[in-house]
Amino acid sequence: MPILKKRGQLSLEFVLLLFGVIVAGTFVAVNLADQNPAYLGDSASKIKKESLGLFIGKGVNFSSTTTVNSSGYNENNSSNLTTNETENITTEINNSITNNTVSNDTSKNISTDNNTNENLTTNETIKKPNLFIENLSVVENGSVIACHCFRERVQNKGEDTNLRNQFQHRCGKCKNGTNVDIVAVIGNNGTANCNSFQVIMYDNDIQIYNNTFQNLNVNETLTITVPYEISTSKGCKHQNKGESQQNRYGGCCCERVFNHTITVKVIATNDSNPNDNSASVVISIEKEKGCNNCNGKNNNNNNTIFQPADVEGLFIKVMGNGDLEFYKEPLSNATTIGPNIDISVKGNHDYRYNLNGVINNGKIKVNGNGNLIIGDIKSINNLYLRLNGDSDINFNDVPEIKHIYFITNKGFNSLTPNLGRITGNVNVNLDNKNIDTIKVDVINGGGELKLNYAKINDITINKIIGTLMIDNSNISNLNIQLNKGDVIIYNSTITNINLVNNGDLILYNSKILGGNIINNGDIYKVDSYIGANING
Repeated sequence: MPILKKRGQLSLEFVLLLFGVIVAGTFVAVNLADQNPAYLGDSASKIKKESLGLFIGKGVNFSSTTTVNSSGYNENNSSNLTTNETENITTEINNSITNNTVSNDTSKNISTDNNTNENLTTNETIKKPNLFIENLSVVENGSVIACHCFRERVQNKGEDTNLRNQFQHRCGKCKNGTNVDIVAVIGNNGTANCNSFQVIMYDNDIQIYNNTFQNLNVNETLTITVPYEISTSKGCKHQNKGESQQNRYGGCCCERVFNHTITVKVIATNDSNPNDNSASVVISIEKEKGCNNCNGKNNNNNNTIFQPADVEGLFIKVMGNGDLEFYKEPLSNATTIGPNIDISVKGNHDYRYNLNGVINNGKIKVNGNGNLIIGDIKSINNLYLRLNGDSDINFNDVPEIKHIYFITNKGFNSLTPNLGRITGNVNVNLDNKNIDTIKVDVINGGGELKLNYAKINDITINKIIGTLMIDNSNISNLNIQLNKGDVIIYNSTITNINLVNNGDLILYNSKILGGNIINNGDIYKVDSYIGANING
């Protein structure tokens, strides 16, 4: 028992000794912590307060109120611990217990300043000019034969982000050697004046005009008129350099350019929208009949009398880019074929044929790029076309054409062909002929069907993703099941229309007298009339 009592007394003394050491150590640490060395900055004061937190309780946060001058020493008198600092600590503890957080006014001020700077940057408006082509026209003897100009929005189901949408008519025609005026109107609808800008014009890939202008103010326009001759001898940098370098013009036509894309570009420093500074139109030269040096030989040397052909059914397939020419009169230097026709020829040349007799389901296939010129045609009842590239089709003076069908590749070998797609740019010049029917399944995206100078009873197209352009024509019935691209009607009259429009319907100097339009897209017009019912 005495031994046990002694051990208990020793243990109590040891505990009291440890407690005394801890108290003494805390007192020394508190006094030493206020003597902050320069290299410690304010860290010693933080250590002191963290140590006190062990005795006062967890969850209490202290904010440092010690101010350090440029030399790193405390500016306050450290001897006032029992008065000033104790009051500060007590206040901080009470605030911390009440709010459980300590606010940092300095951080708030910095955040507020940053937000103010961001708002200033965001709201600051940088004024710039914005040049654009307000109008591009090709004028012959005072008459506009092609233009790129403004259009009025009639009904808009899309976004109103760009109200300056423009109408482009790209199907002008003229004879070889026609003198025209290229008229460009340059506008500035930006927020600043333009001090200097450059205007460049091209005929295909040949530069035909280049000039620099000064000072185009906001909301002002500048009109530029450039005289120019549209000629087959212009518009190609590879002319007269050999057939291997000349696009697709084989035979005698290899050095003649029939399609001329007239482009105007405006280049201005600091323009707010440099991608909106160009416009183009296309002028097609009417092709003359006859050529003394083209491929094909006239095998009519025995004075045999041939009859002009009545074409009941003719299938034509061009694998690449190629043009088709149809004439009433017989051609010189041409091969006479018919009534049974089933031929396949190589591309990259012109092929000239005179048809003979009644043609039933004849077939002509051009493998690759090439042009077909067919003469001595009295009438065409059914013409089936499969065109895999870009083509111009000219019927010239053929007296009668009834039905034109664009078919599938498989349809070329079928007596009951399915309607097919147009994948390239197909330009059909009908020379004011009366056509009963034109039928197409789909005009693909990037594809374009242009019907020029025609009187057509019925046009049926199942779907348009690309572009349908009707130019200088009279159409009795236009039936389009779904338009998701562009339907452009220029200088034409549509008696009746049935259209589901999810794309753009654009009219220039045209009339739609009746019918129904279910509109989920945009309708624009320039000097035009729409009498059809518009729903949607």
